Amino acid sequence: MIDETDQSIGAYFGFFQRKNDQTPTLSLPKIQQQLASGLQWSSIDNRLQAIEDMLRPPEHLPNTPRQAAGPGLTERERLDRIKQARIAVGRDELPTIYLSASGDGSCEFPTLFTSRHERIVRLIENPPQLRPQGFGVYADNSSQIMKGALRRNMIVGYRLLELWRDGLVIFMAPGDEDFLGWSTSNRNRPIRINNFVLAGITLTFCWLMKFVFAEANPKPPTIKLTLGFEGLTRPIGAAILSDVPDGTMWPGNPKSASDSRLEVFQLADLLDYDAERIAYSLLEDLYHWFGFESAVIPYVDRTGETPRLSAQKIIGGPLPESLPALEFP
Repeated sequence: MIDETDQSIGAYFGFFQRKNDQTPTLSLPKIQQQLASGLQWSSIDNRLQAIEDMLRPPEHLPNTPRQAAGPGLTERERLDRIKQARIAVGRDELPTIYLSASGDGSCEFPTLFTSRHERIVRLIENPPQLRPQGFGVYADNSSQIMKGALRRNMIVGYRLLELWRDGLVIFMAPGDEDFLGWSTSNRNRPIRINNFVLAGITLTFCWLMKFVFAEANPKPPTIKLTLGFEGLTRPIGAAILSDVPDGTMWPGNPKSASDSRLEVFQLADLLDYDAERIAYSLLEDLYHWFGFESAVIPYVDRTGETPRLSAQKIIGGPLPESLPALEFP
């Protein structure tokens, strides 16, 4: 770069790639690190998988007969996989929101590795969205089979959506101004959670899980849905959440997170699955954790017997009861 007198004022470099409604970036140090190592992010897990396959005893190699589906994931296994996902996507030290769903009992997706044309794979690589140009559940549009155990679809440093063959779904996105927080050029302030994005992403995930677990065989009788956060606290202060709809008079009555991490969960019966009710229950526990009473949670329909997160207030209409044809993007 030169100024108007042709004097050098330094070198500048940036890499930007548009992904749906966001433009994730790679910093110069990160690019230099990748070039120096000679490894591409998309191939790291494949190389590690090859090493691990060589070290495994023969009975555990991918081509040997699989054991029957077990009774379900342990809590330790689920948390370990969420930790692995944060490391894989490059957000282990960054503010992160994640949602997960797992079968409460025996569960398996037998066609997950059959072909990219399988319906369950299309749901992971090109998931349907509730709002055009909205805050949806998605990552990249090309997944990789990892260690014969899962399909991982991610935008490095930004988003991840993965499905394990034994019935665990994980979605991750930035928990700061890059997604969940109100955009600001000043990062030296507490994260201000956008409660419209929070409500929309929770509703979308709960709605999508109905169609994902319809592809399972065997299907679990219930699934466990979780909403979690990591890294909510900055040196300047903890993240804040408001009880008034974003886009109106803000901040209303904001409250601060009492910890840098949390997770809430709900169990849902697949035969009586109500995405709006489940999403509300997750958010209700979250708002309680911030110190709010249930009566002030925004975007809620309270006209029925039980409160529900209102799809009408978030997407402008009812939730679709079926999916469009799942095609390649």
